[in-house]
Amino acid sequence: VSPSLSILIYYDFGGIQDFLQSRTHEKKLFGILNTEPDSSWDNVYEACYQGYFQRPHEKWMSFKVSRGQFPTEAMEKSIAGWIITGSNSATYERKDWMLKLYELIRRIVARNGKQKLLGFCFGHQAIATALGGEVERMKNLEYDVMLLYKNRIYLKQEFLRTTYVKNSLGFKRLNLTRGIYLNQAHGDFVA
Repeated sequence: VSPSLSILIYYDFGGIQDFLQSRTHEKKLFGILNTEPDSSWDNVYEACYQGYFQRPHEKWMSFKVSRGQFPTEAMEKSIAGWIITGSNSATYERKDWMLKLYELIRRIVARNGKQKLLGFCFGHQAIATALGGEVERMKNLEYDVMLLYKNRIYLKQEFLRTTYVKNSLGFKRLNLTRGIYLNQAHGDFVA
């Protein structure tokens, strides 16, 4: 699945509303676990996730786990909530960085809710895999993905003001104030 689809599609593991409502106005640190190996997507993920979730009193850090950048143990324990991004990778590939990610997920979950955890696409599949679930390739796919829904979405003003959006020729061509249609698609599923 294209990372562009993975950015804006999520599967709600643990509750996106719970993730949002649990946040107070105290200074907190949040982490993005970037699982996309293609570095050209780094700014896209940070702009999307931070543009949507970040509040003025929060600090966010991004860790490029698919390229071996993981938080230290001290940093890991200081994070209030984690987002695991989408990826072109598949959880059943069992690459070394994935195995380390699964261990990190298990440590986060073992903290019994002291840290929030939200996975989008590959991220939710990684959570399922780390906790003993199975991820499989969808069957009867056309174009290597399965179209699930077509939705009109509206982007928040914070996202539209991010540096990535302001500097992106593709975004400049769109009238984003009227919303955009997004086809939701995926090639793998949690079995």
